[in-house]
Amino acid sequence: MPASRNKIVVIGAGSVGTTYIYALLQTGLADQIALIDTDTKRVEGEVMDPSHGLPFIPPVSIKAGDYCDCADARNVHAYLLGEHGDTEVPAWSMAHIAGLPLEQYCRLCRGCDAREQHQRIAAEVRDSAYHIIDYKGSTYYGIGLSLLRISAAILRNEHSVLTVSTLLQGEYRIRDICLSVPCIVGGSGIVRIVDAELAPTERDALHGSARALADVLERVAP
Repeated sequence: MPASRNKIVVIGAGSVGTTYIYALLQTGLADQIALIDTDTKRVEGEVMDPSHGLPFIPPVSIKAGDYCDCADARNVHAYLLGEHGDTEVPAWSMAHIAGLPLEQYCRLCRGCDAREQHQRIAAEVRDSAYHIIDYKGSTYYGIGLSLLRISAAILRNEHSVLTVSTLLQGEYRIRDICLSVPCIVGGSGIVRIVDAELAPTERDALHGSARALADVLERVAP
């Protein structure tokens, strides 16, 4: 693997080191960042938190490192739908790698058990916030980077497709509940909801996420 030309290793996972990484992620100055600290549990949390915002910033890989560190990255376009929590839905039918639908890419790649990897990735994404909170007490960098990307789409009138929460009124056969779905975001905010065709299991799971949020809403605002 060729060495990175713009790699930065940050030693120390305190406030200065992690804020420096947060700033670096927004600049595109480095294409690889590694964080090192004797408190390895905190390092894992500090790396996982901003990693949630990586789709919204210049290409970079970030990892918990050591002194022989190296890293790799892959360009993937995928969507998580529904609530931000236990009932969130990975929309594998909408995922693409290198311009190929995920199912087609997996047939060509044949490098792993795709079904097993899908389950593993979904569990890691779903449970990552719990791990971050356990490691460092709260999660905020990933949220901040996501907000930065949404702000840029609005202020620059980009008409970018982003997964954001909005009130559904019949889209995805769901009404009167706010869920995260792909939307075209521009100068006026959400320009249009992308009402995509999901696989039947994904559609059922999204309806389950809607019911879970509706149940919570009914309890807090009867």
